[in-house]
Amino acid sequence: MAIQYVGGGTAYGNNGINVTASLTALIGGIGTAPQAGDIVVVAVAHSANVNTNPGVSTAGYVELTDLYYSATYHSNLSVNYKVMGATPDTTVVALGSGNTAHSTTVAVMVFRGVNTTNPIDTP
Repeated sequence: MAIQYVGGGTAYGNNGINVTASLTALIGGIGTAPQAGDIVVVAVAHSANVNTNPGVSTAGYVELTDLYYSATYHSNLSVNYKVMGATPDTTVVALGSGNTAHSTTVAVMVFRGVNTTNPIDTP
């Protein structure tokens, strides 16, 4: 089976709070929600003036990278993934920074037909 884009979505929050992104209203692909065996990729970014720790608090996600860039406008990015089990998640919770001066942005992408044994194939 070829890899297919199921769909994606976004969510955001201010004041450093955790952000919940829906996985049941995906757009732009072949479906509106993940099925068992689909891979969910979640990118979490903080707009912050310090190095924060963006990520995902929903169980089972694997963090691929946690990046920080210090400049006039600082950037924090975490990319995570999870292969959906028999009962796919309906939401994913992204970590806020905890600082009321920071905002959090979340992008969700869901793919079908990915090798679930080795979903992130790198040399």
